[in-house]
Amino acid sequence: MGQTTARTPKPRDFNFNKGLLAYEQGFFEEAIGHFEACLQTTEDATVMRITTSYVGECYSKLGIDAIRAARFDDAADYLLRASRLNSNFADIHFNLALAYQGMQNRALQKRALEKALQINPRYALARLHQGIIAYEEGDFIGGMKLINEAVEWQPGFLNERLQFAIDCHHRGQKARALSNLKVLETVDASDANTHMRLGDQFARQELWFEAVEEYERALRFAPSYADIRNKKGHALLRLGRLDDAEHELRQALRINEGYADAWAELGVVFRLRGELAEAQNAFSKALDLDPYHVVARENLPFALRVETNIDQAS
Repeated sequence: MGQTTARTPKPRDFNFNKGLLAYEQGFFEEAIGHFEACLQTTEDATVMRITTSYVGECYSKLGIDAIRAARFDDAADYLLRASRLNSNFADIHFNLALAYQGMQNRALQKRALEKALQINPRYALARLHQGIIAYEEGDFIGGMKLINEAVEWQPGFLNERLQFAIDCHHRGQKARALSNLKVLETVDASDANTHMRLGDQFARQELWFEAVEEYERALRFAPSYADIRNKKGHALLRLGRLDDAEHELRQALRINEGYADAWAELGVVFRLRGELAEAQNAFSKALDLDPYHVVARENLPFALRVETNIDQAS
């Protein structure tokens, strides 16, 4: 999800530690119990905020597991809880749309897709699903327009099946085109998620070169995922490849300009280069979006202090 590595509170709460361990091992229900115990005992606002975000991530992962098990009612329940805690995560709303699809609730499915695209206006997979829905409802021209837009955003979608569906559409074989489009509704970013998780594992071990490689593999499947680009930017930063890190972080912000993590990481890049005005601006933007952002809060005073010393010396 992009928040975990940079925002681990210092010092850690005991219950938070246990929750984090359970989370990393995939025991999400157990993790929720520990995180909620942390919330009951801590008075630190930053720890409370980070812990709440982790609870939301746990519910999100439980929801995805429930979708894979075809327990769509449970999935919707988990993902709704996740959305209340992490409301600005487009992936949660997209997965909620999948749960509603399984429940055969078209109205709620459409609403969830719209919400995902409101958060990330270039969310190609959500646009693809909107196009398939429109096509199924008889809006063949409008549906195909949305599908083509999704392909423009993420060319990797144009596989043999989708091309065949498009060819059938142009031949007037609407029913056959729809049958093939419906198969595409099972398309997800599972391959991207697999490589992203591997990258996260390497990052936790501070194996930054290997982490970058896995994030690059993830981006081949999902180039419009701001979260993956931010993670790759952080790993490049840790390798000292500041120009490459800046490129990835700016790409993340092009996709989602309201991404506080990416602004904070970009601020670190500027600070390390000695570009203090740019660093201050980036940290300030991160804090405007998230007043409790750990990286921005810790680095902004340092940048201000260094600039003050430079002014005094001159």
